[in-house]
Amino acid sequence: MDALTTITSSLSLPDSDDFFGFKIWAVVPVNSPTGVLIDGLHPGDQVIVNQTRNLNGMGAFTDSKMPKVAGIVGMANALLAKDNRLYYPDNDVARPFADAWAKAFDTIKQAANKNPIKHKRRNVFGKDPGDGKFKLDEGGVIVCMPEAAGPIYSNKATRPADGSRDNGRQVQYWPKQVRELNSGFVFPQKPGETIGAVERPGGMVLVAFDKDNAFDDNNGAYAMEIDILRTVRSPPGQTQWQIFDRLNDAPPNSGIGNLGLNG
Repeated sequence: MDALTTITSSLSLPDSDDFFGFKIWAVVPVNSPTGVLIDGLHPGDQVIVNQTRNLNGMGAFTDSKMPKVAGIVGMANALLAKDNRLYYPDNDVARPFADAWAKAFDTIKQAANKNPIKHKRRNVFGKDPGDGKFKLDEGGVIVCMPEAAGPIYSNKATRPADGSRDNGRQVQYWPKQVRELNSGFVFPQKPGETIGAVERPGGMVLVAFDKDNAFDDNNGAYAMEIDILRTVRSPPGQTQWQIFDRLNDAPPNSGIGNLGLNG
């Protein structure tokens, strides 16, 4: 079994009938206007931002500086339909990937920790840890589906509605333009709850939410696990929840890593 040890800012999912689930790790620097790309999505794929583990990070969205560094994304594991097994069956087989990931992760962690996270702090959900409010203009991660054909930036037509300040960026607060692009914000969800289903083949972009010309003075990063369920290819009798649980428990047990960014 080949370990997928090339870690860059883009990942192309295997275009094969053999796969019915993917465990994807990603780190999005908040000063990157391009974020990371997951290509090779198929209509019907269910996209889950895994919130049971690995989700961490913080960003400062003004008056900050961070060395330019590309985001990273990698396939941490997958489920094979042919014999209903994991691509990496155990930690020993997954170790080459885990080692390559740790090295790439450390590069971003060092860059993000070079300067303090002080001004306009936002967690991965766009929440300010100071006043506890979810902000409208910047912060957090937006998931841009293939229909968006690239990153979605902050402007009057893409910002969440005012009700999200107190209640979080739940679906009912997503603006029409974002919903029409089949895209959405990362927000607190139940384990296994999808952010949406892919409707058009292509690539999905994960990017920090900010104005298109405002990334240069940002500092920090967000780490997250994305589970992609290709249920149309799953073995008979396996539910979406069962597939999610298998990916959630799959190696590598080293985990995505902690960026150590708490403000």
